[in-house]
Amino acid sequence: MLNEVGKTQFRAILGALQWLATQGRPDLCGEIGILSEDLREPRVESLKNANRIFNEAVKTIDAYIMVPAIPLDQIIIASFSGSAFKQPKPQVGSFIIIAAKRFMEHEKSPVAFVDWRSRRCQRVCTSTLQSETYACAEGIAAAEWVRQLFYAMLNETYSLSGAPRQQGEM
Repeated sequence: MLNEVGKTQFRAILGALQWLATQGRPDLCGEIGILSEDLREPRVESLKNANRIFNEAVKTIDAYIMVPAIPLDQIIIASFSGSAFKQPKPQVGSFIIIAAKRFMEHEKSPVAFVDWRSRRCQRVCTSTLQSETYACAEGIAAAEWVRQLFYAMLNETYSLSGAPRQQGEM
Protein backbone atom coordinates (compact mmCIF):
# COMPACT_ATOMS: atom_id res chain seq x y z
CA MET A 1 0.00 0.00 0.00
CA LEU A 2 1.25 3.49 -0.82
CA ASN A 3 1.40 6.35 1.67
CA GLU A 4 -0.46 9.59 0.88
CA VAL A 5 2.51 11.10 -1.00
CA GLY A 6 2.79 7.98 -3.15
CA LYS A 7 -0.97 7.98 -3.82
CA THR A 8 -0.79 11.62 -4.92
CA GLN A 9 2.15 10.85 -7.24
CA PHE A 10 0.31 7.86 -8.71
CA ARG A 11 -2.85 9.87 -9.35
CA ALA A 12 -0.87 12.73 -10.95
CA ILE A 13 1.02 10.40 -13.30
CA LEU A 14 -2.13 8.44 -14.14
CA GLY A 15 -4.04 11.65 -14.89
CA ALA A 16 -1.29 12.90 -17.18
CA LEU A 17 -1.16 9.54 -18.97
CA GLN A 18 -4.95 9.45 -19.38
CA TRP A 19 -4.91 12.91 -20.93
CA LEU A 20 -2.09 11.91 -23.26
CA ALA A 21 -3.86 8.70 -24.32
CA THR A 22 -7.15 10.45 -25.08
CA GLN A 23 -5.53 13.32 -26.97
CA GLY A 24 -3.30 11.45 -29.35
CA ARG A 25 -1.74 8.24 -28.07
CA PRO A 26 -4.20 5.38 -28.56
CA ASP A 27 -1.30 2.95 -28.13
CA LEU A 28 -1.31 3.76 -24.40
CA CYS A 29 -5.05 3.28 -23.78
CA GLY A 30 -5.05 -0.43 -22.92
CA GLU A 31 -2.34 -0.34 -20.26
CA ILE A 32 -3.68 2.88 -18.77
CA GLY A 33 -7.20 1.46 -18.61
CA ILE A 34 -5.96 -1.56 -16.69
CA LEU A 35 -3.78 0.60 -14.44
CA SER A 36 -6.80 2.79 -13.64
CA GLU A 37 -8.29 -0.14 -11.74
CA ASP A 38 -5.76 0.63 -8.99
CA LEU A 39 -6.96 4.21 -8.55
CA ARG A 40 -8.86 3.61 -5.30
CA GLU A 41 -6.09 1.72 -3.54
CA PRO A 42 -2.82 2.11 -5.44
CA ARG A 43 0.10 -0.09 -4.44
CA VAL A 44 3.83 0.35 -4.89
CA GLU A 45 3.55 -1.87 -7.98
CA SER A 46 0.88 0.50 -9.37
CA LEU A 47 3.25 3.46 -9.08
CA LYS A 48 6.08 1.44 -10.68
CA ASN A 49 3.81 0.52 -13.61
CA ALA A 50 2.67 4.13 -14.01
CA ASN A 51 6.30 5.28 -14.10
CA ARG A 52 7.17 2.54 -16.63
CA ILE A 53 4.34 3.59 -18.96
CA PHE A 54 5.30 7.25 -18.53
CA ASN A 55 8.93 6.49 -19.43
CA GLU A 56 7.80 4.52 -22.51
CA ALA A 57 5.66 7.47 -23.58
CA VAL A 58 8.64 9.83 -23.19
CA LYS A 59 10.83 7.53 -25.30
CA THR A 60 8.24 7.67 -28.11
CA ILE A 61 7.47 11.36 -27.77
CA ASP A 62 7.71 11.84 -31.54
CA ALA A 63 4.76 9.50 -32.19
CA TYR A 64 1.85 11.22 -33.88
CA ILE A 65 -1.36 10.51 -35.74
CA MET A 66 -1.39 11.56 -39.37
CA VAL A 67 -4.72 12.48 -40.95
CA PRO A 68 -4.42 11.92 -44.70
CA ALA A 69 -6.51 13.72 -47.30
CA ILE A 70 -9.48 11.59 -48.35
CA PRO A 71 -12.04 12.98 -50.82
CA LEU A 72 -15.39 13.47 -49.09
CA ASP A 73 -17.21 11.28 -51.60
CA GLN A 74 -14.79 8.43 -50.79
CA ILE A 75 -14.94 8.50 -46.96
CA ILE A 76 -16.11 5.52 -45.00
CA ILE A 77 -16.26 5.23 -41.21
CA ALA A 78 -15.31 1.90 -39.66
CA SER A 79 -15.35 0.61 -36.10
CA PHE A 80 -13.14 -2.08 -34.60
CA SER A 81 -13.71 -3.40 -31.10
CA GLY A 82 -12.73 -6.15 -28.72
CA SER A 83 -12.51 -7.21 -25.12
CA ALA A 84 -10.13 -8.94 -22.76
CA PHE A 85 -12.42 -11.18 -20.75
CA LYS A 86 -11.79 -11.15 -17.04
CA GLN A 87 -14.70 -11.84 -14.74
CA PRO A 88 -16.71 -10.05 -13.60
CA LYS A 89 -15.83 -6.86 -15.53
CA PRO A 90 -13.66 -7.24 -18.65
CA GLN A 91 -11.56 -4.60 -20.37
CA VAL A 92 -13.34 -3.34 -23.52
CA GLY A 93 -12.06 -1.10 -26.24
CA SER A 94 -12.70 0.24 -29.68
CA PHE A 95 -11.23 2.51 -32.30
CA ILE A 96 -12.88 4.36 -35.13
CA ILE A 97 -11.19 5.15 -38.43
CA ILE A 98 -12.01 7.09 -41.52
CA ALA A 99 -10.69 5.59 -44.74
CA ALA A 100 -11.25 5.60 -48.47
CA LYS A 101 -13.93 3.21 -49.78
CA ARG A 102 -11.30 0.92 -51.29
CA PHE A 103 -10.40 -0.07 -47.70
CA MET A 104 -13.54 -2.24 -47.76
CA GLU A 105 -12.14 -4.16 -50.75
CA HIS A 106 -8.93 -4.88 -48.81
CA GLU A 107 -6.99 -2.51 -51.05
CA LYS A 108 -4.32 -0.08 -49.89
CA SER A 109 -6.10 2.98 -48.53
CA PRO A 110 -5.36 6.10 -46.52
CA VAL A 111 -6.59 5.60 -42.94
CA ALA A 112 -6.94 7.98 -40.01
CA PHE A 113 -7.76 7.16 -36.40
CA VAL A 114 -10.46 9.55 -35.21
CA ASP A 115 -11.65 8.03 -31.92
CA TRP A 116 -10.36 5.39 -29.50
CA ARG A 117 -11.12 4.16 -26.03
CA SER A 118 -10.22 1.37 -23.64
CA ARG A 119 -11.75 0.90 -20.22
CA ARG A 120 -13.26 -1.50 -17.76
CA CYS A 121 -16.71 -2.69 -18.88
CA GLN A 122 -19.51 -1.02 -16.92
CA ARG A 123 -21.57 -4.22 -16.81
CA VAL A 124 -20.96 -7.60 -15.27
CA CYS A 125 -20.23 -10.10 -18.06
CA THR A 126 -20.41 -13.84 -17.60
CA SER A 127 -18.94 -14.87 -20.96
CA THR A 128 -16.48 -13.80 -23.62
CA LEU A 129 -19.35 -13.48 -26.10
CA GLN A 130 -21.17 -11.09 -23.79
CA SER A 131 -18.09 -8.88 -23.28
CA GLU A 132 -17.27 -8.87 -27.02
CA THR A 133 -20.88 -7.92 -27.80
CA TYR A 134 -20.75 -5.08 -25.30
CA ALA A 135 -17.48 -3.82 -26.83
CA CYS A 136 -19.02 -4.07 -30.31
CA ALA A 137 -22.09 -2.05 -29.24
CA GLU A 138 -19.83 0.66 -27.78
CA GLY A 139 -17.78 0.73 -30.99
CA ILE A 140 -20.90 1.09 -33.14
CA ALA A 141 -22.17 3.92 -30.93
CA ALA A 142 -18.82 5.71 -31.25
CA ALA A 143 -18.87 5.27 -35.05
CA GLU A 144 -22.40 6.70 -35.16
CA TRP A 145 -21.21 9.71 -33.15
CA VAL A 146 -18.38 10.30 -35.65
CA ARG A 147 -20.84 9.95 -38.55
CA GLN A 148 -23.18 12.50 -36.98
CA LEU A 149 -20.24 14.85 -36.38
CA PHE A 150 -19.22 14.63 -40.06
CA TYR A 151 -22.82 15.14 -41.15
CA ALA A 152 -23.14 18.22 -38.92
CA MET A 153 -19.91 19.69 -40.31
CA LEU A 154 -21.03 19.19 -43.91
CA ASN A 155 -24.65 20.38 -43.53
CA GLU A 156 -25.28 23.81 -42.08
CA THR A 157 -28.98 23.06 -41.61
CA TYR A 158 -28.20 20.01 -39.47
CA SER A 159 -30.41 19.34 -36.47
CA LEU A 160 -30.18 16.35 -34.20
CA SER A 161 -33.90 15.65 -34.52
CA GLY A 162 -33.54 15.40 -38.30
CA ALA A 163 -30.34 13.37 -38.26
CA PRO A 164 -30.04 10.74 -41.01
CA ARG A 165 -30.62 7.14 -39.95
CA GLN A 166 -30.04 5.32 -43.23
CA GLN A 167 -26.66 4.08 -44.40
CA GLY A 168 -25.18 6.25 -47.11
CA GLU A 169 -27.07 9.44 -46.22
CA MET A 170 -23.96 11.32 -45.15
